[in-house]
Amino acid sequence: MKRVVLISLLVVSCFSLEAQSERLTLHLHDVLFREFIDSIEKEVFCKIYYANDWVDSLYIDVDSDNEEVGQVLDQALADSGFTFIITGNNQIILSKGYTIKTTFRKEYEKYLADNMAKADTAVYTLPEQAAETENHISEEFRLYKIGNPSEMDRKGKVVLSGTIMEAGTTEPVIGAIIYIRKLQIGASTDANGNYSVLLPRGKHIVEFRRVGLRTTTRNLIVYSTGEFNTEMSEKLNLLEEVTITAEQENQVLNLRMGTEKISIKMLKQIPMGLGEVDVIKSSLLLPGVQSVGEAAAGYNVRGGSTDQNLMLLNEAPILNPSHFFGFFSTFNSDIIGDVTLYKSGIPAAYGGRISSVMDIMLKEGDKERFKVSGGISPVTGRVLVEGPIKKRATYILSARSTYSNWILKQLIDKRLQRSTAGFYDIQGMTNIEINQKNKISLSGYYSEDKFDFYQQSTFNYSNLAATLQWHHDFKPNLFADFSAILSNYNYQVNSVQNPFAMQEMHYRMDQRLAKVSFTYFPNKRHKVNFGWHTTFYDLAPGEQFPLNDSSYVLHKKLEEERALESSLYVSDVFSISPSITLSGGLRYNVYASFGPGSEFRYAENSPLTPESIQDTIYFDKGQIKSWYPNLEFRFTSRFRLGPDLSLKAGFQRMFQYIYMISNTTAISPTDIWKLCDNYIKPQRGDQYSLGIYRNFKRNTIEASVEGYYKQLDNIIDYKGGAQLLMNERLETAVLNGTGKAYGIEFMVKKTGGSVTGWASYSYARIFHKVDGEFAEEKINGGNYFPAVYDKPNDLKLVVNAKLSKRFNVTTNFVYNTGRPITYPVGYFNYGGVNRVFYSDRNEFRIPDYIRLDLAATYNGNLFRADPTKPVFLPIPIKAYPD
Repeated sequence: MKRVVLISLLVVSCFSLEAQSERLTLHLHDVLFREFIDSIEKEVFCKIYYANDWVDSLYIDVDSDNEEVGQVLDQALADSGFTFIITGNNQIILSKGYTIKTTFRKEYEKYLADNMAKADTAVYTLPEQAAETENHISEEFRLYKIGNPSEMDRKGKVVLSGTIMEAGTTEPVIGAIIYIRKLQIGASTDANGNYSVLLPRGKHIVEFRRVGLRTTTRNLIVYSTGEFNTEMSEKLNLLEEVTITAEQENQVLNLRMGTEKISIKMLKQIPMGLGEVDVIKSSLLLPGVQSVGEAAAGYNVRGGSTDQNLMLLNEAPILNPSHFFGFFSTFNSDIIGDVTLYKSGIPAAYGGRISSVMDIMLKEGDKERFKVSGGISPVTGRVLVEGPIKKRATYILSARSTYSNWILKQLIDKRLQRSTAGFYDIQGMTNIEINQKNKISLSGYYSEDKFDFYQQSTFNYSNLAATLQWHHDFKPNLFADFSAILSNYNYQVNSVQNPFAMQEMHYRMDQRLAKVSFTYFPNKRHKVNFGWHTTFYDLAPGEQFPLNDSSYVLHKKLEEERALESSLYVSDVFSISPSITLSGGLRYNVYASFGPGSEFRYAENSPLTPESIQDTIYFDKGQIKSWYPNLEFRFTSRFRLGPDLSLKAGFQRMFQYIYMISNTTAISPTDIWKLCDNYIKPQRGDQYSLGIYRNFKRNTIEASVEGYYKQLDNIIDYKGGAQLLMNERLETAVLNGTGKAYGIEFMVKKTGGSVTGWASYSYARIFHKVDGEFAEEKINGGNYFPAVYDKPNDLKLVVNAKLSKRFNVTTNFVYNTGRPITYPVGYFNYGGVNRVFYSDRNEFRIPDYIRLDLAATYNGNLFRADPTKPVFLPIPIKAYPD
């Protein structure tokens, strides 16, 4: 370990040993060394590195007035046996028992003369790795030249851009931080791993950081605008147990609030039902995310309903994210590259929902070689194939299916033996790199579920999504993505139980989208995003047919609905100083529904009922039926209160123009979506949020507290006994209302060491109010009542313990308050018929919910494809105690 520390000190000291010129005043007496260091780091923008066991019982006395940091340290550490050096990038490194040598410059210059890269072009990429240790050291020492040396003396700043890939997989690293410590400036990579940063000409030490990946440092001399591409490795840093390596991108430094990055690696270790890795179910372990019950499809975020969540798969919206009525997610985790859940602070580039956005990106295929992988669970099997297509293209394809039909045939019940139940899904993507400035990707997704309960009913529903994207770099600080997207959801339901009521019903929802998204870095303090999005909705709300001549069901087809939603947006992330960063955005929406079609007119001063219809208005093809222009706001701020402490605040206003019409508590295949019209108006959601974030133990422990308040307008509820399917007068069955939600979320997360995980507690409430003009349009007398997914107390614990290189154990614990429910409380006789009398809406609650899951995973070396390269296959062993 001492050898590793010495090498690290060599690297940081040989570049710059400039004295720290910051001055400070300190008067401390008999304080612990850690308090002394915290006092310095609060006054001076620096980082001090040392080993904890050196200073457990060290007390400090210091009296200094307007002295340099070095003088303060000399006074405090006198006769303590400590020495230190101060680097030019605001790092102070302590040593005990030996003096840190600072005479390495000659040796280092000789090393550079022997090993300096010969190339002098504007673009550099890493060579293939040889012996890992030797390559790592040489890359850290090497000086890379960027641009034309003849432009070194020109005035003005230049743009450094490039792409960061993950070593071994060639996947783009999304959300990596590029940081120049001496300048205290940085940037982050986009969904394609691209970055761009404005900086002065000259020599710079650039750090590339991403949680879960080893921090990469490169020495660049930048003559002019140019590109630098590099890779980041998953290999654990050997200095992980030494505080020198604690610096990494974290929640204190970034601007994000109410945003969760779901780790795919951690996702595969979390215990899930039937051994299936599930993105949706795993998100329920995060604070502020709940569902109405076990195995329910969909999720609720901070008091929002399930239809208020936008779910994107490579930019394509997915309406029904479940298989098997909610038991499984529609997404195969093997092909997923990145998952981001926005609960607040939603960027202006997203719109169309008022509660949350889950952005799921597929990973790219392997650029180096052909690969096949797969797995089986008690009810499903899956396979993934990936590889290169010549030099500049890759592909990846996954398929998953269930063999539940075979399981049903093994049961004793004859009706179940003759029933069928199953699903399958296919996902894939191909990427073509035309040149360094142009890249094209095509992704697709299709899933289908089929259920046939013998001689009763059948369900058949499917999702289809496709995205064609062109990424183009106009110049190093300006690039854009152009996308064409298709999304389709449809279902078919057959009822065959009653021979006199046998019927078939169809439903379809098409969305066609076009997007143009620009990213522009005008200077080092600003990052500007702007663009245009448009969505065309084509909805066939229902058509039913009789299935035999004896059926009394008549053919009926509801009018198709069409609408266009277009948006212009712009946002700017403005770094005022290292301590203050602001982000603001505007999104202007125009929604229009149009004919052909008709619309009922109802009598004035009367409730909307079929009996109050007075007229019908007809609209020609293309004629506008309803029109809603709206302006959305986004604002987020971050105030850094210390090296490991920050305060964030935000506000957002969003609009939603489609509704999911359902009288069930969870998403079901027979739910229908309805476009806004003159009676069902757009939903509006305003959210205010405030959070404080603190890191401990050199960023290996993250703690946060976030509070929020939401105001909801134009939400809908339903009249008692409302008929929703095949209802051509749907506005007579729904009621308009308002809502309010508020809550506070506590979370502690441990990201380093052999034991990782998080614990969270949320207290959250959501109330609805339906107070129409007439008695028929009120619920609970027009007073606030809890929504069906109101669950005030929510406690979650996730722990992953790596017991050895091959064996780890993961456990989840979940507790939450039972959800509200409406119970029958009596009955009465009316007209000779007994009728049930119900309580007020959601007056009671079901019992509280508690669950404990346990999973053990053993990575065994079962066979060798190559005697020199062992292949490890995961074998999950899972138990679910009641």
